[in-house]
Amino acid sequence: MEDVETTVLVSDASLADALRESAERRVNWPHLRIERFCGSTSSAVSQARLQRGAAPLGVLAETEADALEAIAYGADEAEVLGEPRDARVVRFIERLQLRASLRRDSERMQRSSAHAEKLSALGTLIAGIGHEINNPLSVLTLSVDAVRRTVDPLLDSGTELRMLAAGPGPISREQLCAIATRIRTAAGSLDARSLLDEMASASQAIADVVRDMRLFARADDGEHPALVDLPEVIDQVMRLAGREIERRALVEHDYAPNVPQLVLPRGRLTQVIMNLVLNAGQAMREVERPAHRLRFTTRMDEDFVALCISDTGPGIPPASVERIFDPFYTTKRAELGTGLGLSISRSLLRGFGGDLLVDSVHGDGATFVCLLPRPTTETIRSVFTASDPGRPGVLPSPDLSVLVVDDDDRMLRAYARFLHPRCRIVVARDGSEAVELLDSGSKVDVVVTDLQMLEVDHFSMLAWLRERRPDLARRTILVVDALDDSHDDYPELRDMPTLAKPIEGNALLAMLDRVTA
Repeated sequence: MEDVETTVLVSDASLADALRESAERRVNWPHLRIERFCGSTSSAVSQARLQRGAAPLGVLAETEADALEAIAYGADEAEVLGEPRDARVVRFIERLQLRASLRRDSERMQRSSAHAEKLSALGTLIAGIGHEINNPLSVLTLSVDAVRRTVDPLLDSGTELRMLAAGPGPISREQLCAIATRIRTAAGSLDARSLLDEMASASQAIADVVRDMRLFARADDGEHPALVDLPEVIDQVMRLAGREIERRALVEHDYAPNVPQLVLPRGRLTQVIMNLVLNAGQAMREVERPAHRLRFTTRMDEDFVALCISDTGPGIPPASVERIFDPFYTTKRAELGTGLGLSISRSLLRGFGGDLLVDSVHGDGATFVCLLPRPTTETIRSVFTASDPGRPGVLPSPDLSVLVVDDDDRMLRAYARFLHPRCRIVVARDGSEAVELLDSGSKVDVVVTDLQMLEVDHFSMLAWLRERRPDLARRTILVVDALDDSHDDYPELRDMPTLAKPIEGNALLAMLDRVTA
């Protein structure tokens, strides 16, 4: 038996009780959970899968129809069992765990292939991503130079005033008028509020690109369904791929009104749309037209939201349409793809109850249709129950003491400028210095620490906190690089409060509020 919690859903109360008694008598079933459910089998299985992830999940059903429904909605095994006969139960549990093990192995292989396909797509996107970062970065550097030209005369005027005030003689009217004129000229040469807004907007644009890259590039292991807004996901994809597409095609949107939010793994949905968009871009390179178009269309019925992605490329030859989703089959030139993208995309969509279809007339382009399941009320409720929205951030108390640990002096100065005088700041340049401060009696309420730096000293500060100051360990905020998810490999870090760089002021305040609540 695998050393993992196995869940068996049962609708009959007496059967559930009898199974629990049977499980208690068997010492080799320490991780078996028997749960009674009410209502539909599909809802019970969907909710259990959402809560338990990939753990083995079986259903003892009342009818063959219920058993088939359980399998269709994600159970590893289902059987009609009228009474808890030990031999049949043992075989059922063993089949359940074996099927779950085989499923997880298959999913790991699929995730590995899907992640490799993502990284390959990032290579295609690099040029456009560089453009999306360099433009706002240029706005920042030019704005800083403009601010410096304004601030320097003001600072020089202040220095001159101090020197005149400290001099032996009186300050003449002409001297004051000259200084005042320089100050008015410098201050009036720039709209400071507008400039600060531009700099904030440019910084946010860079942060958005970095965040989108992280969401797209990271592995999807353990990703849970969440509420996603389909147009927002399309916008995210186009922020990364837009440069690749927009230089050769007009992008059009035709969204149905009131498209509902979906409950899907966001990263996997993003990968599917990204793959279809890049395929469309590559297809449109293969044929000359007066104007190419990439069109996003959404339609819906009671069961699905359909996202159609249409291009004006050469289309798919009739002989290839039936095989277009086969692994390693491709109509592209060898240097443009491996033939795995469409196969992986269809597999990902079917994995959360959808599908991927194609409609193409050779010579007139292609339309790929993503069928995305509309969530049930129970599914949405489960997502809200599993999530913790937290409280809105408020200004910390001036009595709050925050220890900031970072080996970059620029970051330490930035924290101090932002948080002072909102709270008291203590700084340390590595984990060892932080431990010395705490061990010597420094009063600290919260720790904010850069995780990338801590990897050098093997998380020694975090281990010290857990052992010597568990109260403070619970109020330690990890700061991670947006494109680095290596901290997910450490179980002891997964539940710790985390901020991803680049850090936004409101996000930092909200996190301080959360950990001190």
